[in-house]
Amino acid sequence: MKTIIAALTILLAGSAFASEAKSINFSYSNFNAYYSCNFAQYQAQKFLTQLGARNIYTKCSGGIDQNMSTVYMTISFEQYASEGVVVTLQGRESCDFNVKLIDTILTKFDHKEVKKGSTCWNAEG
Repeated sequence: MKTIIAALTILLAGSAFASEAKSINFSYSNFNAYYSCNFAQYQAQKFLTQLGARNIYTKCSGGIDQNMSTVYMTISFEQYASEGVVVTLQGRESCDFNVKLIDTILTKFDHKEVKKGSTCWNAEG
């Protein structure tokens, strides 16, 4: 049986041209789970690419590489998307981290939310 921990379907809004560069600050800390900067940067690039972003740049500090500390990440990107594109993101791994990262990304990403669901209880998933 396949369990979907987090699912998000969005309808992208905007034109086929790039918008101005956008920047996001993201931090994650949880006493049940620690992540490396490599993982955090990969997840950010993966989600932004799926959403149609280009020129993605991430800078990260903290995480398991620095004594199990909070992950701090700065993300910049340009949004390229056509109106009416539907993107579905779903997954099971690192649910709490991913949901918080996606929610943070969407604060700066032009979109209409169509459906959102999450059964994450905490970092343990």
